[in-house]
Parts: sequence; structure tokens; C-alpha cells
Amino acid sequence: LNTIIEENPEHASAHGLLGAVYLTQRDYASAEQQFQRQIEIEPKAAGGYVQLAQARAAQQNLDGAAEAYNSGLNVLPDTPQLLIGLAGVLERQQDYDAAISKYEQVLEQQPDNAISINNLAALLSDHRTDAASLEKAAELAEKLEKTNQPAFLDTAGWVYYRKGDYDKALPLLKRVVDEAPQVPVFQYHLGMTYFQKGDKAAAREHLTLATDGDYSYQGIEEARATLESL
Repeated sequence: LNTIIEENPEHASAHGLLGAVYLTQRDYASAEQQFQRQIEIEPKAAGGYVQLAQARAAQQNLDGAAEAYNSGLNVLPDTPQLLIGLAGVLERQQDYDAAISKYEQVLEQQPDNAISINNLAALLSDHRTDAASLEKAAELAEKLEKTNQPAFLDTAGWVYYRKGDYDKALPLLKRVVDEAPQVPVFQYHLGMTYFQKGDKAAAREHLTLATDGDYSYQGIEEARATLESL
């Protein structure tokens, strides 16, 4: 890659690939330098901004990652790839309303964008309690039910759980755990549904699997507290 760049300093892809190599080596300063050079050469390509943001996020520099995505959006407004990336950073910063807004912006352009459907449904059900938001989450969940992705099906089931529709949530979440039993948050969601259904034995089984390890996910404290109450 260095040979290519020496022969052709304006080779944007070579700069991007070299940055990716540096990123793998955790040489973040060199990676950022290459991604910034890539952006200088091709300012209207989203990839450079995404890679720069990822390099900064890898260093826990979330403000810097958001800045990279916003710089890209200044040049390429409404680009779904950049909006989704920025929304993810905003989620990590716990700015959930701003993240919701970005996912909604994506869906205005791409109503079937699966990642945005999934993430928006999850945010609405986890961080909003008003009836309109939960109803919107349920509408999105219906789309997720048509997929075969365990993570998407889990979101759909959890939305129904949040709405109090445990009969609808249970078969979906059972299917998810059958397909991906190693994911603790899936076990948590199924365990809580069994708890609400009054099946304490099943709740105990799945909540134990959800907490019996060095896990970290949103809801693990509720999983532990519920397990202790059984």
C-alpha cells in the first residue's frame, strides 16, 4: 500500500486500506491520518468519514466520532450510512432522542432499512413510555417479524413485552433463544416474559442463563433483581 501511495499519492482507496491496516494494529494516530487523507481526496465518498469515525470510536472518543459523521453529513446530507453511524454513536452517548431522530430520518428515505427499523423499535420501546411511541414500535416490530434474524426477532418480541402483550412476545422470544441460546440478553428477555406469565421455574432457568457470567447489557440489573426475587 505504501508503494502504491508513493507512486500515486491521490489513490484514495489505498489510503483507506492503509488506514484499516493501522486500525487493526491499533495505531490510531496513523489510521486517522490515512482516513483524513482519503477524505481530502474524495470528500464526497461516505466511506472515509465512516472509517474515521470508527477509528475514533475505537478509542472511546465518541465526540470525535460524532464530529466525523457530522462532517460527512455536511457534505453528503441525508446519507443513510452516515446517519445510521451517527445514531449508533448517539446511542452510546445515551442521547436517545437524537438517535431516534436520526433513525427516523433514514426511514423517511428508506422505509425498509432493516437496521434502522430494528434500532428505532428498540429505542422507542426502551426509552419512551407514551402510547404513540409504543404503537409506532409495534408497527415496526411487525416488519421485523418477517425476517429470520434472531436479533431482529428479539427486538420484535421485546416490543410486545413492553406493550404488555406477553402472549405475543413469548413464541417469538422462545424462537430467538432456540436459535441463539448463547446470547445472554435474549435469555433475559425470555426470562422476563416467563416471569410476567407467572411461570417461575422457566423464568428462573432463563434468568440464570442471562446472568451467570461476566455479562454487560442493558437490563442485566433487572435480570439479577428478578432472579433474586424468585
